[in-house]
Formats: sequence, C-alpha cells, structure tokens
Amino acid sequence: MWLLRTIFAVVIAGVFVVIALENNGPPMTVRFFQLRFENVHPFVVIFTASFLGFLVGLLVCAIREIRLRIDLSRVRKENALLAREVADLRAAPLRDLDIPSPEPDTRRLRSRVTP
Repeated sequence: MWLLRTIFAVVIAGVFVVIALENNGPPMTVRFFQLRFENVHPFVVIFTASFLGFLVGLLVCAIREIRLRIDLSRVRKENALLAREVADLRAAPLRDLDIPSPEPDTRRLRSRVTP
C-alpha cells in the first residue's frame, strides 16, 4: 500500500511542476473578499487553492476517523460485555430448571416383542 501512496504523491508533485512551468506568466493581483495581494504568480494562487482543498479534505477525513474509532471502541466494550454474559450463562447451574424427563418410545418396544 505504501508503494501506491508514494506513486500517487510523485504523480501529484509532477502535476504541480507542470502547472508551475506552464503558468509562469506575469505576476497578477489577487483579491479575496477585502484582502488584496499584488504581484502574485499564478502558480502560487493555484498551489494555495490546492493546498487549502487538501487541508479541508484532511480535516473531514480526520473527523470521520475519530467518529469511527469512537464507534469501534463502543462496539468492543459491548462485545466484551456480551462475551462475559455468554460465559456466565454457560457456567450457570441447571438445578432450578424444570426439564421434563423424556418418555420412552413405546413403538420400538412393541415391534420387538411381537410373538
């Protein structure tokens, strides 16, 4: 799995290098709400937007991972309680149960006794 991650990271880095080489245009002015940035290269804008998207995705995945770990912890505790309950039920004495004794099968006896 680490090999696939490494290959993916190299491909993404290669894409950023290609974008940087193709967008090596003149500096520009970027306005973001009330902020104004002057003499910014286009690659910096693209890289910043990509990096912010990566951070948002990472945050969403981290929140999901935390929720899944909490659920897993809860399920493991429930599993341990149920396993303990099953072990206690297996060790419970059967004295207090009213189990009827099985009646003998009289059909077999008659078939053997025929004169």
